[in-house]
Amino acid sequence: MTTGANGTTDWLGEWKAFLGEKWTRSVNKDMWNQTLEFALKTMEDETLGFWSEDAAWPGVIDEFVVWCRERKVGGVGMEVDS
Repeated sequence: MTTGANGTTDWLGEWKAFLGEKWTRSVNKDMWNQTLEFALKTMEDETLGFWSEDAAWPGVIDEFVVWCRERKVGGVGMEVDS
């Protein structure tokens, strides 16, 4: 997990690591717009508690949240739902 200068999660660093490891497709307009919304929400809630499997996030963001939870990024005690 990477942290910023103020001790918070470096979400940009995590996002870039995830994309480098997992993402092979192109970026469409919806993904681009929703990524900004997701980034803004992560600054308010580092546990990603705002994210829901039932929400209308693009699939790449869903995959990123699962990846973060598996690596325990952004919050203590985050678990992947089965």
